[in-house]
Amino acid sequence: MDHYQRYLTFRGVPAGELQMWKEALLQFVRKLTWKYQRPMILKSPGHTCRIRFLLELFPTARFVHIHRNPYTVFLSTKRMTEISVELMRFQRFDRQLLVERIIENYRACTTCSSRSAR
Repeated sequence: MDHYQRYLTFRGVPAGELQMWKEALLQFVRKLTWKYQRPMILKSPGHTCRIRFLLELFPTARFVHIHRNPYTVFLSTKRMTEISVELMRFQRFDRQLLVERIIENYRACTTCSSRSAR
């Protein structure tokens, strides 16, 4: 989990890995655009931390900011994560660590989004 955590904000990720991520995302979006013959809408919450990189790839991109009650977001994320982890896990997981990770990710995303808006 810690290995993939760094890809949320890309802090500490070597430039080469960042470039590989950008190329993979660009290829993914191009394939979907070609298949559906319309512009894509990316709704991944993690992309909140990646606005700067998304603008490098898609300079004319537009963004919609939706504000929700943080407590509602937390409970929704916790429920979704518990369900998905339960379905896909190969070992036991620490529920308290899960709660801490959700809060950590939320803080990272709110920090990144406030910096990207400047």
